[in-house]
Amino acid sequence: MGNLPRSITDFFDVKAILAYKAPLIGTTVLARGVDLPLGTGTVSRDQVEYPVSKAKRGYRVREVPRETAERTPKTVTVIEHTHGFDLHKNVLAAYARMGEAALNGTDATNSGRLVAESFDDVVFNGDSNAGTKGIYSDAGLTPYAVDDGKEWNDPTGAAPDEVIVECIGELEASQKYLGLDKKLILSPLPYNALLKRVPQTSATYMDFVAKLFKNGVNDIYRTTALANGTGLLEYYGTEVAERNVELDIETYAVQGGVPDKNNLIYFNVETYQATDIHHLDAFLPITNLWDTG
Repeated sequence: MGNLPRSITDFFDVKAILAYKAPLIGTTVLARGVDLPLGTGTVSRDQVEYPVSKAKRGYRVREVPRETAERTPKTVTVIEHTHGFDLHKNVLAAYARMGEAALNGTDATNSGRLVAESFDDVVFNGDSNAGTKGIYSDAGLTPYAVDDGKEWNDPTGAAPDEVIVECIGELEASQKYLGLDKKLILSPLPYNALLKRVPQTSATYMDFVAKLFKNGVNDIYRTTALANGTGLLEYYGTEVAERNVELDIETYAVQGGVPDKNNLIYFNVETYQATDIHHLDAFLPITNLWDTG
């Protein structure tokens, strides 16, 4: 690692992990399947300059270490979500004198957040370059659309718990996956509406909706990966969809932390994961929950 203390990378790693986990929903709404053995990534700080607002993605086809029912190896496309930042060599001297006070974790925090946003985007919206389906964009069930004038922010809108009851009925209509848990994911505006108090009661709409799910409020999520005013009701389990982790979130110094000709040390924040949707009819999009016009 050259002259770069491991403690500096550890400092940035903590910042990146906290920022990664804060907005992340995809790792919660997709069950974790069998892990993949670590391979060599295709995206590095040596190859790309990272844009300000987006993580880079790389793609590799990997063989899952298990067989399908047909006794043939299963393959998935691992998507690398990578974002990087740099540190000037002069900071090392300051770190030797001052410790962590000399470090600014803002760039690592930003990279962690962008990697999380990239992963969630793939979970919900897929990635055409990888041939990967999204649980919202490619959902197999006809979206449940709240009638105009019944949006949750309309004075005569439908009660949120009544809407979710109807959505559960739509999801369960085929009776295919009734033994699996269900989860509800909402964009920010309708999620926040659940926190409002039900008129003439001391309860919130969240209290009523939570009773519809096995794990209560722990099965209800808020995400910015969905367009505002929308939501998704899903079955949860590796039987219907899973993610295969090759590398969980990690921060590392590129080229062993050796500065380049401009005295800059480069860091990558990365995760390598595949998403594998087995049954698209286990996902029900919900639209027009909120009048955003």
